[in-house]
Amino acid sequence: MATDVTVITVNRPIAGDGIINASEDDALVISGVAQPGMLVTVTISDGTRTVTNTAVAGANGAYSVTLDVSGLADGSLTINVSGVNSSGNPSQTVVNVSKDATAPIVSGSGPVAGDDVVSASEAGSLLVSGTGEAGTTIRVEVADSVGGVMFSNTVTVSSAGTWSVQLNVNSLRDGLLLITATATDAAGNAGMDTYMVNKITIATSSVSPVPVPSSSAAASRSAVPSTPASRSAVISVGSSPSATRSAPPPASPSAIPSTNGPTSSPSPSGVLPSRLPTPSAMITGVSPIPIPVPVPVPVPVPNPVPNPIPIPVPVPNPVPVPNPVPVPVPVPVPVPVPVPVPVTYSYYVDDGEEYSGASIVPAIGVLLLSLPLFFFF
Repeated sequence: MATDVTVITVNRPIAGDGIINASEDDALVISGVAQPGMLVTVTISDGTRTVTNTAVAGANGAYSVTLDVSGLADGSLTINVSGVNSSGNPSQTVVNVSKDATAPIVSGSGPVAGDDVVSASEAGSLLVSGTGEAGTTIRVEVADSVGGVMFSNTVTVSSAGTWSVQLNVNSLRDGLLLITATATDAAGNAGMDTYMVNKITIATSSVSPVPVPSSSAAASRSAVPSTPASRSAVISVGSSPSATRSAPPPASPSAIPSTNGPTSSPSPSGVLPSRLPTPSAMITGVSPIPIPVPVPVPVPVPNPVPNPIPIPVPVPNPVPVPNPVPVPVPVPVPVPVPVPVPVTYSYYVDDGEEYSGASIVPAIGVLLLSLPLFFFF
């Protein structure tokens, strides 16, 4: 009786080209077909370390598993795909794949253009060369500081490990240029190296700047004597900064021109002609008005800084005195009604008997009681 076994397939080439590179090893996808609903287990090993993940096949039997194999060593990897079908029978498929996640080494050689300076005669065919891994492909790009970029053709590193390309960088701006050489191996890994050169194609001007007359020229004008001078001496003072040369010795009196008007005699040899618009003024020997030397304004002496006002010592707040306890107002005591003091009198009656110690109060009382009777009657 035939055994019910499910065949598990694996889609290949794995990673598109059968080689796992650095850009693929952290999310490697393994896919294929198994029995619908089957739990598929995928295990990848480099012989020392292993990574595993699982997936359930869909209704059409397709499955897909993603694994991170960046921790596995470069070289040959073993992929084991297994599962158990609905009858309880196990199935397994094993395939091998290569891993190459190491970037190729590339290096540019210098100096470029002999001195790392690209001139106008070198910009049209700039040679860039270097070394790398044999069989890898090289592409060079050159960029200026404003975003201009020129790319070279792709070349293959020779068996001796060397490469070279030529580029036209005329369209790039003068200044620093960044040269980047990128090498790509068969697995798709990329390595790069950079190099910096300077491009100078605009010739600088060799014209000397016009000298600026110094303040000594003005001082020389103010030092011209007021006495009539020879034509040659006046010309040397009125000229531009070159007139600071020493003037020739004064001519003899016979050589002094007449003051009646200008003469047509040529200027003395070796002295520049005057640039003043009115040579007649120079012939008359009139001295230019001296430039007054500005009198330096004395810097005012700052007033002495007054002594700082002493900061008063803070007076501590007095300790609050508690309010005195109110003294109760005494209740006024009523003044007692004075009681009349009894006065004792001694008197004699008619019969000669003497009575003493009698009080006047009873006598007054008797008198008061008898008053109503007096008025009644």
